[in-house]
Amino acid sequence: MTEMIVPLRTRGGLDPAWAQMIEHGSYDCLVNVDAPDAAAARAAVDLRLPLVPLEHIDRRSPSEWSTHPACVGVVGTTAAGTPVMAATVESPLWELAAAGHLPEEHLAENDDHSFVRAARTSDEIGRAELAANTLLDRGLEQFGEHRATGAWSPAPTILWVTKPNSLRDCIWFWNCRALRPLTFDRLPIHLVPDVEHEDWVDFDRQVRSALARAVDIEPDVVVCSLSVGERRLKAVARSLGLRASTKKRRAATRFPPAPVRTPPFTYRLNIDPRDHVLFHRQLGRTADTIIQVGTPKTILRVDSPVQFSGGGRLLVRIASSAFDHLPKTATTAAMVLKNADWSDEY
Repeated sequence: MTEMIVPLRTRGGLDPAWAQMIEHGSYDCLVNVDAPDAAAARAAVDLRLPLVPLEHIDRRSPSEWSTHPACVGVVGTTAAGTPVMAATVESPLWELAAAGHLPEEHLAENDDHSFVRAARTSDEIGRAELAANTLLDRGLEQFGEHRATGAWSPAPTILWVTKPNSLRDCIWFWNCRALRPLTFDRLPIHLVPDVEHEDWVDFDRQVRSALARAVDIEPDVVVCSLSVGERRLKAVARSLGLRASTKKRRAATRFPPAPVRTPPFTYRLNIDPRDHVLFHRQLGRTADTIIQVGTPKTILRVDSPVQFSGGGRLLVRIASSAFDHLPKTATTAAMVLKNADWSDEY
């Protein structure tokens, strides 16, 4: 859910827009899915990130520190006891981008059928998006940024409208969603098909219910698309009960909190969604501990800030003022901890 999918140019390199978004994403490496080796290597050099072949994504690489979502305790992103929704291999592209996909053989191997279920109809995907109850949402359990600067707060809901199989729309939606704030603010971003949603019973009411947030913003919704024309976008907004806004954009943090927004909810067309996702962040949950530094070895004991319901792995970053005077080199990192390296200021 937080990993971008970036197309490379034929001769290497990537669009400056993608480079800018990667720069703001706090990424540890690039994984080459199917690009020519030379093109991927050039992109890695340009972005100053290590390059990992897809077959090594889980083996001794900067990308290996992940845990199956079923092993992470349900904390609040998804509804406890409600199966998360996944698309099927026959689903249109928008459903796969919105919810994620679990192969049939994996579904059959899943002993806990309350964990995930394949959607039977497309409206189940749309409703699961609103409830943050998709397979992709489950991957965000206990995950978020612990530091953020430069974010637009609060942020409107982003409604991305697409033709059912528009690759361009789905990639842009995917990458903007990957960079949305998770901890310090909430940026709801939903992908819907341009026509089919009108047949989903009561979906318009569910959308409006999701917009009833205690925020001081204008507009409530930004409607985006790269494949759907402006006339159709306005029709989509009207079908959901939204009203076009003529007011100046506004985002204000208030104390005490602003009252809950009430209908009619407002929208604007084609405001660049990157306005709300391009901010600098540091990802991960934190835990503090006091230790006594001694020789020849200092033992660091700290409770994991992530709770597991099964086996899990952690990538640990250690921050301390004791490191401030040390040169940020691989040699000194190995003196602190075997096989360690520096990451940002850590």
